[in-house]
Order: sequence, then structure tokens, then C-alpha cells
Amino acid sequence: MIPVLNKEKRIKLNKKRIDNLFVLSILIIPLISFAIFYVYVNLNSFVLAFQSIDVYGDYEWVGLKNITEFLNGLKGDSRVGLSVKNSLIYWSSSFFISMPLYLLFSYYVYKKNFGHSMFFIVVMLPNIVASFVYSLVYKMFVDIALPAFMESQGFANFPSLIYDDRTNFGNNIFYSIWLSFGTSTLVYTNAMRGIDDEIIESAQLDGANNFREFFSIVLPLIWPTISTFVITGVTGIFTASGSLLVFYNMGAPTKIWGFGYYITYTVKTAVGSDFSSYPAVAASGLCVTIITLPVVFFVKWLCNKLDKTEA
Repeated sequence: MIPVLNKEKRIKLNKKRIDNLFVLSILIIPLISFAIFYVYVNLNSFVLAFQSIDVYGDYEWVGLKNITEFLNGLKGDSRVGLSVKNSLIYWSSSFFISMPLYLLFSYYVYKKNFGHSMFFIVVMLPNIVASFVYSLVYKMFVDIALPAFMESQGFANFPSLIYDDRTNFGNNIFYSIWLSFGTSTLVYTNAMRGIDDEIIESAQLDGANNFREFFSIVLPLIWPTISTFVITGVTGIFTASGSLLVFYNMGAPTKIWGFGYYITYTVKTAVGSDFSSYPAVAASGLCVTIITLPVVFFVKWLCNKLDKTEA
């Protein structure tokens, strides 16, 4: 009897060991990538946040000086404070305007209403065509074609939406929303198509209209998909910059900078071996990470709390 039990125990241990090896074989490459490209890189940035670099490339430990300067910069009209404020606006427009629109249009496509196929093609076009080509066509349209058309209709001196100070900020928001429409609509629509048809038919037999069906059935059942977008979206709350790099490269007007663009611009425009601005960028990134981390965990907890699919 004892040998039989020992044999069964060995079989279970071997099975567990094989399962663990299988899981490890799947995760080993992502874990190595995470260790090299996130932990190692950011560890260096973490140390750099407490240092300064002079014109000769020498490092000096300065403690909390860089962090203090970043926090002081948030209070005024400096590039840092302005870019963080703009990032909050970019993110808010994405969260409070884009996401509801994505869900509504996804539901429209899911219900196969009039013109849903044509609409799907239109919103997927930015994802089918290379982003560089699409942005180039868009720039030519708003800089050349649209002003010429509007002036032919009697609107003299129609501005360039990209370069005019009155429209460049709103144009960046609009283009970013439109560019991400296709991917979000595709994901949400596929999630809705995974809902059992019998649930929808049962609701319709009980007299549920589209409004009730959307809010009481569809949204709760695709909540895991929605919460994934919400959680990953919150990670960019302080770094959102829209499509500034696409339109301006390193020449975007300062007043429409996002914080992510500020970091890219500061690092990209470092002249020769003058890396003296790097510690300030590292400190600002560290501060933003520290602020964002609890926000992300809170949103994740809240999304799990609101998830009714687990019930």
C-alpha cells in the first residue's frame, strides 16, 4: 500500500514540476525583457534623479534638489508645469470623451445598424494605412485642401488647424481620438459579439429597449475589457501628449506640450555631450511614477469592485 501511495505522490510531483516548467518557458522571455528594459533602465534613471551632470560630464550627488525643482516647477508657468497640465487635459479628453464614443459606436456596429460596415471601414482606415502616410495626408488636407475649400466658400484667411495658435491644441486632441477609434472599436465590438445571443433575446422579449440593453446588459458583460482599457489608460494620465511628435517632430509650440513630449524633447535636443538636463528629466519621471502608481492601483481596485461578471 505504501509503495502505491509513494508512486502516486511522485506522479503528482512530476506533473506539477512539468506544469511549472511549461509556465516558466512561456514567461521567461517577457521576464528577461522586463528585467533588462524596465528594471535596469529605470534603476539607472532612479540614481540619476539624485545627481547632476556638469559640462564636463562629471556626476555629482545633489540629493533631493532635482525633485524639489520639479515640484516647484509645477506651481508656475514653466515648461514642466504647463506640460503636466496639458497632459491632464489630453488624458481627460481621451477618458471622458473618447471612451464613451468608442463604446457607443461599437454598440452601433455590434447591432448591425444602417451603414455599420462603411463606418467600420472609415474608423479602421488609420490603422490600415501606415501612420506616417496617414499623418502626411491629414496634414496636407488641413494645411492645403481645407483652407482652399473654405476660402472658395467665402471664408477668407481660413487658418491651418495644425499651426494656428487658436486651433492647434484642439486639433491634436481630435486627431488622437480619431486615430485610436479603429482599434478601440474593434476590441469593444469583438467583446460584445462574445455575449450569448440568448441573453440579448431574453432581454428583448422582456421589453428591453436599446438603451436598457446597452447599459444593463452589454456594458456589465464586457466590463473586464473596459476595465483593462481604463487601467492601462490611467498609466498615461501625466504623460499623454497626443500626436505632437507626428505633426511637429521637435518643433511643437511650447503651450501645447504634453509631459511625455517635454521628456522626449529635452532628451532629444541635448546638444553633443551636454547631458546636464538628464537628471531633471529623470527626477520628473520618478515623481510622476510615484504619483501615478497609487492612482493605478486604486483604479484597478475600483474596477474589480465594480465588476459584476464575477458574481
